[in-house]
Amino acid sequence: MLHKNRRKYPRVPTDVKVTCEHGADSFSRYTLNVSQGGIFIRTREPLEIGTTIKAEFTLPSIGHTFSIEGKVVWWKAQGNESGDAGMGIEFTDISKKDSGLLRQYVLESQITRQRY
Repeated sequence: MLHKNRRKYPRVPTDVKVTCEHGADSFSRYTLNVSQGGIFIRTREPLEIGTTIKAEFTLPSIGHTFSIEGKVVWWKAQGNESGDAGMGIEFTDISKKDSGLLRQYVLESQITRQRY
């Protein structure tokens, strides 16, 4: 399934381990990027659009563990010429503190990337 670029928040490349729970299933994968509103999880076996998950991850330089709930809003199949296979997760339940920390992380990452 192709994703139309309708990003509400800026994203930054971020490669961190994320542990997800979906019903009784649990799995760990790695992110490709993160924003204040969601994450892209690299996987060759994306969940169906609309599937809800619980996810937990820690971002570098913050040292804070984020525990969020989200839903799959799009996915990209393996072998797609536009990059890594995976699924886009939109946060549906995130604390104000976590949202603020993500906003700060994205902003600081963008500033750092502009310097180099």
